Amino acid sequence: MPAINANIVVDATTLTLTPSTTTVGVTVDPINLSVYASGIAEPTPPGGTLGQLQYNAGGSIFGGLANANVASGTLTFSNLANLKINGGSAGYQLTTDGAGVLSWSQATVDPTKIINGTSNVEIATADGNVDFTVGSANVARMSTTGAAYPGVLAVNGNITAKNDITAESGAQFVGDGGGLSNIAFAVTANNLNATSTSNVVINGGTNGYVLGTDGAGTLGWVAQGGAGTGNPGGGNTNIQFNDAGLFGGDNTFNFNKTTGVVSANVFLNHGFENIKIDAIVTTAEDFDILTDGSIIYKTTDQAANVDLNMRGNATTTFNTLLANSQSLTATYVIKNGATAYSVNNFDIDSITQTVKWVNGVTPVPAINSQTSYVFTIIKTATTPTYDVLGSATRYG
Repeated sequence: MPAINANIVVDATTLTLTPSTTTVGVTVDPINLSVYASGIAEPTPPGGTLGQLQYNAGGSIFGGLANANVASGTLTFSNLANLKINGGSAGYQLTTDGAGVLSWSQATVDPTKIINGTSNVEIATADGNVDFTVGSANVARMSTTGAAYPGVLAVNGNITAKNDITAESGAQFVGDGGGLSNIAFAVTANNLNATSTSNVVINGGTNGYVLGTDGAGTLGWVAQGGAGTGNPGGGNTNIQFNDAGLFGGDNTFNFNKTTGVVSANVFLNHGFENIKIDAIVTTAEDFDILTDGSIIYKTTDQAANVDLNMRGNATTTFNTLLANSQSLTATYVIKNGATAYSVNNFDIDSITQTVKWVNGVTPVPAINSQTSYVFTIIKTATTPTYDVLGSATRYG
């Protein structure tokens, strides 16, 4: 309602006072003022509850919009069935210019293309790549028509399939198949394809042939041990040898696959035997029967008594070489100068043995001479248990 300006004039009253007047009383009649404005109605109070957004509810009535509240400069909508903002086109999204101005714009990915029909998924991107992420980590990328290899899915991790993974006709599974199982395959002209879960069938070759390579990636069937048959020769457990391009079995050597022991009947045409000639003297020596042979011959004067340990070598125990009820004889020759020294202790696989000396007498070393210690080791039990028979003979 516009403002109303009014001038109210009160008639003046003359009051005369004389020196003789002692009492003055002034009475002013009350002024009654009524202001009337025709055609102006009383204001309509707000509708709804505190904070609700107002709207014209009937020409002269205010209404409060339920589920719409204003507080501290924030407009809040709650429990709305639908919010309509006119403008834009189907599939457009509401975007901001960063300065508070909102407008409808086309979506970066068209939502109508996410599900096409009932099952096919279509995703179109500017660079031809679709990235799949979990949080901030990229877990997979699907290369499409814009990539160097269309249709390739690269996954940073494992793929777990609830159903079969198949390749279309002409396609191949490529990569390291070391972790694959239950794959059946057969041989075609150019590829190794699945046919059997238990055997690899590669046609060609002859019974007993092996698959060889020329070193350049070409494989071919070749006879074992030469150009002849690949069948083993000799009898069961015979050790094999190349017999003019064929396999031969030597009855002199036999292998027990249960115990891992090789037994042999050896005939030396001229009695030759390899020994170890050694100028190094020490207080403890490993007698490696596999590399030293059965004789160690010292050429330098001893400087102290020696502890002798029989073994196969640094990685093979003597126990694994000698079966129960078998024996081995080894000789250790020492050289003494002005002071006489001897074999002080005799061990097998670092376990001290009691030597049974000839006539029950421990040999006494002699100066300026050589002494040949001969030990015959008999294995009497697999625990292992040994009897060691010893003798010492002076020379010089």
